[in-house]
Amino acid sequence: PVPVLVDSRYRLLSYRGLTACTPNESEVEQALGVRINDDLAVLERAGRQVLAQTRMKSVLITRGSRGMALFVPKVPTVHIPIYGSDEIADVTGAGDTVMATLTLALAAGATWCDTPAAVAANSDVVITMVGYPSDVEQVWLGADGVLAGARKALLIDMTTSSPELAQKLASAAAERGHQALDAPVSGGDVGAREAKLSIMVGGEPSAFEQALPLFNCMGANIKLLGPAGSGQHTKMANQLIIASTIIGVCEGLIYARKSGLDPNLVLQTIGGGAAGGAQLNIL
Repeated sequence: PVPVLVDSRYRLLSYRGLTACTPNESEVEQALGVRINDDLAVLERAGRQVLAQTRMKSVLITRGSRGMALFVPKVPTVHIPIYGSDEIADVTGAGDTVMATLTLALAAGATWCDTPAAVAANSDVVITMVGYPSDVEQVWLGADGVLAGARKALLIDMTTSSPELAQKLASAAAERGHQALDAPVSGGDVGAREAKLSIMVGGEPSAFEQALPLFNCMGANIKLLGPAGSGQHTKMANQLIIASTIIGVCEGLIYARKSGLDPNLVLQTIGGGAAGGAQLNIL
């Protein structure tokens, strides 16, 4: 395993014992008290300083539309351009984070595949987590999709998607001799980083048992809820409860502010009582 720090939440220099990290440029600037902008000499010094202070084997600084810079001890710096528009390269930081993760995965020995079918053809287990149900359908059922290349594989979709689509995918997978699970998650970025996600699974018990060691690497509350689509139905129930809870939190904070109270102090106080919970105390 290669321990990689993707998001340090601006505590970059406090981490130890990791192999690699992918800080963005603004975090490096804040941590070191420098301004990089387009000055490659400052970037070079900053990257080497982060390497020295964190004692990591590689540091990949993401720079939005400016690309990325990969620093490895005793190796010349590699500057990696981002292809596409600024919007593609750095949409709320998501574009360069994905590219950073991909670059480090390849450096750690991962194999690049051009299509989902190519991934599936070389995998015993395929896990997808994409954007919308239409994305899931394309990745699984497209001409170069997962089902076009899979060879007796366990197929898992962890996207928050449609129960009807989950059933459709499970049926299509079974026709080709594969087992499939729908396994959306809840717990936010904190749950993901700490491997404490709730994972709600739909599918056959035999497939669930096969996938459980993998789920245990990601979550702490993992349940098989029923046949295909049950995971997605459970996620819909989860979303309904979250939405109503958030509305209640907002109403409570508006009331507190209008009553002349400090909302932060109110949250600190009521968070330890019956009103406390993930929506109030974490998210």
